[in-house]
Amino acid sequence: MDPSVPDGRLLESVLVIEKARASGAPGYSYVPMTQPAGLTEMSAGLQTGVVADSYTFGDPSVWAVVEFSAEPTGTCEGIRSGGDAGRCVRQGAVETGRPGTGFENVTVYFTDSGGVRSVSSESPQIAVAGKFWATVEFVPIDEAGWFSDLLSRARSAPKI
Repeated sequence: MDPSVPDGRLLESVLVIEKARASGAPGYSYVPMTQPAGLTEMSAGLQTGVVADSYTFGDPSVWAVVEFSAEPTGTCEGIRSGGDAGRCVRQGAVETGRPGTGFENVTVYFTDSGGVRSVSSESPQIAVAGKFWATVEFVPIDEAGWFSDLLSRARSAPKI
């Protein structure tokens, strides 16, 4: 699989996520019920007390950072006050979250490599993506058929 090709990068990132989860990493415990439009790559990260999964989409690339936490974070307040770069699109409870897992709250914000220039605009891409991320249901990863399909494709793709 060629990671320089957008589809190849996505499939490669799914394999990295699978490997990390097999070793006990908490990233991508919950994912959107449906695949985000224009998805090109996914990566996991940790911040203090927060699991931060990111989804890269669109052209130019925009990152949707999805924070899962036991308590609400101050990320959106930081963005609104100008202390953090980005655009907050969601903050609230995870409807399917299981108490005590650390995944009771979700915050979603957009960022890009150039700061807030493209994510602060009302481009059609950002508007559609904002509506998706603001309303999509998050489900445990094993309940997301789109992720299972990507994983199956990644496992069967020719390796280069």
